Amino acid sequence: MNITLGDTIKRLRREKDVTQEKLADHLNISCQAISKWERGECYPDISMLIPIASYFGISVDELLGVDHAKNELEIQEYIKERQILNRDGKTAESQELTRRMTAQFPNDFRILLNYVLDLVYDCQVVNGAKEHRDEIIKHSTRILEECFDDDIRYETIFDLINVYSTIGETEKALQLCDRFPAGNYTKNSAKKEVFHRGHKERIKYIKADITDLVYDLSISLRDIALEDSTLTIDEQIVALEKGVQFLNLIYDHDEHGFHSYLLSNLFRWIGNRQLKMDLINEAYVNYEKCLQQAVEYDRVLGKKLTQKSLFVRGYLYDMNEVSSGDKENLVRCELNNIKEYLASYQIDDSNIENLMMKYEEFAKDKK
Repeated sequence: MNITLGDTIKRLRREKDVTQEKLADHLNISCQAISKWERGECYPDISMLIPIASYFGISVDELLGVDHAKNELEIQEYIKERQILNRDGKTAESQELTRRMTAQFPNDFRILLNYVLDLVYDCQVVNGAKEHRDEIIKHSTRILEECFDDDIRYETIFDLINVYSTIGETEKALQLCDRFPAGNYTKNSAKKEVFHRGHKERIKYIKADITDLVYDLSISLRDIALEDSTLTIDEQIVALEKGVQFLNLIYDHDEHGFHSYLLSNLFRWIGNRQLKMDLINEAYVNYEKCLQQAVEYDRVLGKKLTQKSLFVRGYLYDMNEVSSGDKENLVRCELNNIKEYLASYQIDDSNIENLMMKYEEFAKDKK
């Protein structure tokens, strides 16, 4: 008997919004029997399989997990393929794949969430959240009503917040924000409390927590520098430089991994502001740092990195799981960004032009 039978019965019962009592009533057995099945303490008699399957409108094979195992294999292949497509900037292909899989597996909430994400960030329209608002809200509401996976539910809430804020329904967005736990209650911070001080599992979760917190704080530092209208241009540069210093505090210079993407952006934004202040030589230095980080990011994209830096030593960072959403590599994107900025301010500097020519050999489309 497949060991997942009890889990399957529990999942099917919840999907139909049926209580243990109601199912027991229908099968003419005790509620305690249903409870034992779902806890894996015992299995239904073989004579019960057809009535159970019939009640849920599925085959006995499906009840026993035969079809489920096959479907799960196909879904895992899809998740892997989508990850690769997104990593390589093939957004349209990724979205088409998800549309097909949603039609094939309409009740798998992992796929449905991806479908919602694709609607929010639809590359075919100017504003997916606004264009597809009704469909996004419909599918998101279903996920929140029927799905029991907290990770999926929280990501769905986050997407709904995006939609409501985009269409100007601020109160609904704020109400959804209150469904998140306080910032100090994270999965990794909770898991580390399970183990005693010094335990290797506790250390693993502390390092994972540091990794997540560094990313979140780095983004917040960036947003202050770029969005706070009270800052002078000098203060913007200082704020961006502090973002760089913060990342270098945690990571050694040769292993920023995904953070090389953010560092590349930070150096470019610093250079842009220095150009506006006519600090051409200083801008040159930061543009070069920008392109160096872009080369590093492109080099490690698609690899698994074991961190060596003091605070995160041994932490595995999978660069297959990241996506910039661009078909071009980061060097190409940054060169284009710098060129556009130079053109917009009509700046013609031979040193910066030579610098960009030097990095052209690294600029390419993703495979």
